[in-house]
Parts: sequence; C-alpha cells; structure tokens
Amino acid sequence: MVQINLPKNSEVTQGKYFQDKTGSKNIRKVNVYRWDPSTEENPRLDTYEVDMDNCPSKVLDILNKIKNEIDPTLAYRRSCAHGVCGSCAMNMGVKMVLHAQHLMQKLMEILISILCRI
Repeated sequence: MVQINLPKNSEVTQGKYFQDKTGSKNIRKVNVYRWDPSTEENPRLDTYEVDMDNCPSKVLDILNKIKNEIDPTLAYRRSCAHGVCGSCAMNMGVKMVLHAQHLMQKLMEILISILCRI
C-alpha cells in the first residue's frame, strides 16, 4: 500500500472572520479560500458576512462588495465582467462557475475556492 504524506503547510486552517456591521437580517456567509505562496503560512478559509440587502445577486457583485467595503486584500481575477472571456472561473462549492454570470443561490453560506486540475 502506498502512503502519501502531504506537506505540513498544506492543511487548510480557519482564517479571519469579518462580521457584518450593518445590522441587516439578510446576511450571507461567504467562505473564501486564501493562500499566499510567498509566505510559509498554511492556506486558510476567511469568512465574510455580507449584507445582501445592498448587494446584487451575482457572485462577482458579492466579491466586489467584499473587496470594496470589507477586505481590500481580497484578490480575484476578472477581465470583461460579463462571463464572456472565462477569466473569472472559480470553484463555488463543488461546481466550476464563472463568477461574473453565476447568480447567488438561496444558500445562507457558500465556499469560493481556486480552480484546480485544469
């Protein structure tokens, strides 16, 4: 039997939690996979509470709201912002989506992570 050992810094840890400051009752939790290869830190999942009363329903809009209003260190790729070029592809849960086109489902919590094996 083959035994595979992953590097110690490959385990995903719990990251920062950004709590909503608006007092809204229409909140979605967005978990975002974050990793900086230039450091020795493990990848982490940062959690953002997003007020959906003041945010359109596309995933790109939610990411823009997080970057512009909550955490300016968030980085993601987009080019045309219409889902035509494909540069906005990412994993959302277990599905690959274009975040410029994909509408947010009625889920209360989502996971956004990088594409792998492409």
